[in-house]
Amino acid sequence: MAPRSAQTAEKRSKLVHGAQRAKAWVHMVINPLLESLPIEVSFLERCNTTWRHNNRRLELIRTVEIYLAPDARHVLRDYLRANPRNKRHFNRHDDLLTEIVEAATLAHSALLANPGFQDELATATRSFGIAEPGRVAQADSASSYITADLIAERVVN
Repeated sequence: MAPRSAQTAEKRSKLVHGAQRAKAWVHMVINPLLESLPIEVSFLERCNTTWRHNNRRLELIRTVEIYLAPDARHVLRDYLRANPRNKRHFNRHDDLLTEIVEAATLAHSALLANPGFQDELATATRSFGIAEPGRVAQADSASSYITADLIAERVVN
C-alpha cells in the first residue's frame, strides 16, 4: 500500500487534471456552442435554412464540429466520451441538417422543373420589361443577375 502522502498527491493530481479537462470542455466546446447555436436558432425561427443553390449546402447553419475551432475537436471527442447523452443530441442535430439539405435540394429541383413556376417566372420578368426570362437584372447592378436558380432558392428558404 502506498504511503498516505503519495495517495493524497495522486488524488490532488487527478483533481487538477479533472479541473483542467472540465475547463477545456467549457472554453473549447460549450462556450463556442452557446455562442453559435442561438444564431442558428434565429435563422430557423425565421424559416431561413440559409441553403444555397450553388453549392447545395447550408451557408450559416453548420454541424456541431464546424462551430468549433479545429484545435478544439479533440476536446469535443473527449467531452462526448464523458457525456454520451450529448453525443446522441449532437448526432441528431447533424442528422437533421442533412435532412434539411436533402429536402431543400429536392424542393429546389422540383421548383425549377415545375412548369407553373417557369410560367410565373416568365410572367414576372415580362412585367418588369425584361426580355430574357429566367435572368432578372438586379436594380443595384447592371452586371449582376437574379437567375431562376436564385429565385427558387429564395422560395426554398
